[in-house]
Amino acid sequence: MRDGNLLNICVPFIKMKGKVYEDRTPFQAVEKVLDSLIFLILVSIYLLLFVTLKIEILLGGDDLFQSRKDRQNELEMVTIEELVPEDHLLRKIDQYIDFSFIPEKVRPFYSEDNGRPSLDPLVLFKMMFIGYIYGIRSERELERQIQTNVAYRWFLGLNLTDKVPHHSTISWNRRTRFKDTDIFQEVFDEIVLQAMNHRMVAGRVLFTDSTHLKANANKKKFSKQDVHVETVDYIDELNEAVLEDRENHGKKPLKEKKEVKKTKEVKVSDTDPESGYLYRPNKPEGFFYLDHRTTDLKYNIITDVSCDTWKYP
Repeated sequence: MRDGNLLNICVPFIKMKGKVYEDRTPFQAVEKVLDSLIFLILVSIYLLLFVTLKIEILLGGDDLFQSRKDRQNELEMVTIEELVPEDHLLRKIDQYIDFSFIPEKVRPFYSEDNGRPSLDPLVLFKMMFIGYIYGIRSERELERQIQTNVAYRWFLGLNLTDKVPHHSTISWNRRTRFKDTDIFQEVFDEIVLQAMNHRMVAGRVLFTDSTHLKANANKKKFSKQDVHVETVDYIDELNEAVLEDRENHGKKPLKEKKEVKKTKEVKVSDTDPESGYLYRPNKPEGFFYLDHRTTDLKYNIITDVSCDTWKYP
């Protein structure tokens, strides 16, 4: 651009300034006007950025942080495998325990030639495992937890969009299909065997202890019954061993005690008659079950579990 043309463009700005540029040459005046134009452009850019930021703040919230509400509907390429931490407990369980034996174990309890397709028993048992491992006692709550917990879905083999099995399915199978069966004991024994194969059971020292499990029964609602107190079988076996030992040492047999049948009055719960009433000093009073557990001393693996009633305190 020629100097004359530049001067012609800037003349209106020079005239607007009036006497400010009277004592300057035309080119000095042009230089001053250009500085003013650059300043105005920078101010305009700043105002534009400020207005844009203000609009984003008004649309996104009351603070300066970026709103993430609209991102909930964005599509992402992700696998459920990526979302479960490598050190998650369920990953370790899945790594060391092979649950593939369960479908064959429960096959006799299913009908193969009629009815609708059933829920995969492997999923069913794993759901119950999750409930016991994480202390989820309600099957309704278990269903809700699996719905939102990615690690639970991964353990069950469910995708993010798969429907979670209904809680009533768990209840029906546990209370009806598998009632009065040894399936849970068989599953337990198989897992202990796998632990032994992984050398997680030393087997040298095992210890057994018992604890009381409170029954779901009101201790004030019961009926009283008279029951016969019978001699435990192992006492009879012990007496036979003592008799044999005395004979081997040339001693006379002990005088046989006359068996006396005794009766005892016990409390039987109206709501849970299989439980037993416990009453001992410094112990809680009410209806309980007696839980026995045998544990490997070295690796703390539970190798046996049994549950008895406590009807004769």
